[in-house]
Amino acid sequence: MEILRVAANLLLSILLFICLAAMGAAVTTSATVLNPGFVNSQINKLDIVGLFNEKAVPELQKTQEIAAHPEVIASIQTAVADNAPALKNAAEKSVSDIYAYLIHGGTLDLKSTLKTSVLDPSLAVSIINQVDFPPYIRQVLIDNLPDLTIAGMTLDPTPYLDTVNAVIQPYFKEQIGLLVPKYYSYLLGDSPTLDLNIPVEPVLDNIRTALKAAVLAKPPTEFAGLPPELLSQGFDMAWEITLPQIPDSVDVAAETGLKIPGPITSQLSDAEHSLTDARQGFVYYREAFWGLAGVILVLMLGIALVNRRIKTTYRVLGLVFAVYGILETSGLLIGLSLIYSKLASLSDIPVSLRPWLIQLADAATKPLLIFAVCCAAAGIILFIVSLLYHGGAKKTTAV
Repeated sequence: MEILRVAANLLLSILLFICLAAMGAAVTTSATVLNPGFVNSQINKLDIVGLFNEKAVPELQKTQEIAAHPEVIASIQTAVADNAPALKNAAEKSVSDIYAYLIHGGTLDLKSTLKTSVLDPSLAVSIINQVDFPPYIRQVLIDNLPDLTIAGMTLDPTPYLDTVNAVIQPYFKEQIGLLVPKYYSYLLGDSPTLDLNIPVEPVLDNIRTALKAAVLAKPPTEFAGLPPELLSQGFDMAWEITLPQIPDSVDVAAETGLKIPGPITSQLSDAEHSLTDARQGFVYYREAFWGLAGVILVLMLGIALVNRRIKTTYRVLGLVFAVYGILETSGLLIGLSLIYSKLASLSDIPVSLRPWLIQLADAATKPLLIFAVCCAAAGIILFIVSLLYHGGAKKTTAV
C-alpha cells in the first residue's frame, strides 16, 4: 500500500506541476495578449515620434521632390509630434473595438472600425493643416505657371511667387483635406478609382489678382517705364493669352513622387476571417482556463485523499508549489537577462524602439512572475506548516 501511495503522490504531483505551468501561461495570456487594457497601455507607451523620425523621415528623404524641401519634412515631423496623442487614441479605439468583438462577440466590421479610428479623415487633416507647404507650392508654381509676355517683353513671375503662394496655401490645404476622404474610400474599396488631382480653375482669379497687384506695386525693371494703366492693360492681355498654358489641375501623386498604396480590401477580408476564428478560439480558451483551474483543484483534492493526513498533504503540496514557483521565477529572471542582452545587440532595431521593447518584456512577463512568486511563497508556507503541524494530539491528565 505504501508503494502505491508513493506512486500516486508522484503521479499527482507531476500532473499538478504541469497544470501549474499551464495555468501560469494562461494567466499571463489573459493579463496581456487577451487584455485590451494591456495592449492599449503599450500603445500609449510607444514612442511614435521617435519611430517616425527614424523610419518614415528617411523614406521621405528618398523622394526627390520632397527631399528638396527640408522645411516641409521638418514641419511634418512637428505635426506628427503634436498629433501623437490623437494618433495613439485612434489606435487604442481600433484595439478596443476589435477586443470588444473577441470578448463579447457580435458583429465585426473592420472597415467601419478603421473609418472611425486610424483612418478618420479629420485626423489626417489635422496633421496636414500643420504642414508647411509654401516651399513645395512655390516649386509647383515655378513648374506650372508660365511666363507672361507684355509689350513684347517676358515677365518672369518668380519674384512674385511669395505673394501668389499666400493665396494658394489655404486653397491647397483645403483641397488636400478633400482628397483624404477620397483616398481612404479608395483604400478601403468603397471607390473603384482614385483621382488625386487638385483643380486649378477655382483659384485662378485669386492668383491673377494677387500677381497683378504685386506687379503693379513693384514692376520689374524692364517695365518700370510703362504707365500703370498701360502695364495693367498689358498684364490683362498677357494673362488671357497665357491662360490656356496653365494646367487644369495638379496631380498630387505625380508632383510629390509618392507611391500610393492600392486598396486593402483583400487584407481586410482576411483579417476579418482570422478574427472570426480567433473569436471562436477565445471562447474555447476561456472554457479551457476554468477547466484547468478545476483540474488543479481536483488534483489537490486527490493528493489530500491519497495521503489522508493534513501534515503529509501540506508537505506534498508545498513541495510541488515551491518547486514550480522557484523554477519558474528563476527561469523568468534568466530569460529576461538574455532578452535584454539580445535587444542590445540587435542593430536593426530602431533606437527609439529598444526602451519600449525592454519595458514590454518586463510588462509581458510580470503576471507570470507574480504568479510564480505567489506559488513559491504558498509552497514554502505549506511546507513550513507541515513541519510545525503535530496533528492536534490530545493531552491526558491523571485524576
